[in-house]
Amino acid sequence: MFQTLYFAPVVLSTVALVQIFQNVFSVNPVGMLNYFLSWFQPSMLDSEWLSDPHRSLLIVAIAEGYKFAAVYMVIFYSALISISEEVIEAARMDGASGWKLYRYIKLPMIKGIIFTSIILVLNGSLKSFDIPYLLTYGGPALPANWSPPICISKRSAACITGMAARLPCSSPLSVFSWSDSLCKSSK
Repeated sequence: MFQTLYFAPVVLSTVALVQIFQNVFSVNPVGMLNYFLSWFQPSMLDSEWLSDPHRSLLIVAIAEGYKFAAVYMVIFYSALISISEEVIEAARMDGASGWKLYRYIKLPMIKGIIFTSIILVLNGSLKSFDIPYLLTYGGPALPANWSPPICISKRSAACITGMAARLPCSSPLSVFSWSDSLCKSSK
């Protein structure tokens, strides 16, 4: 039952997840976070979380992380339980326990899984468009919109097919260099 609750955000629709986060961080009506924080500081009742340029990217990152954290928890859980009990017993006989058991035995044995998870996270982050766009409605300005949403909006805004085709959004490596130059030129 508890493991099912962990995995619920993965199978939940992105729009439903965004609605939950908008209810938590909303100002009008007062969201759950503002209501809770107003108990400690009444001025927090009107705190703009999703439209503040300094906070919006953090909120988007929290929502993205919440959606996919369960996938990586399952991956790491299965990797850790697949370690042979004989290896763990031998490490304990050699004096490893607690943190040393994880640092010197378990983590090195699952380093392939760690590397694969890093690649999957990077790949997924480059394809992220729906949560930042739905959560902040494309704003505030550029802080919540990083390179993939910028590429999509710039390609849509470029009505001339030739100009849209020249935008280097097809390669993940070109997105990083291009988004820096775009942000500098838009100021």
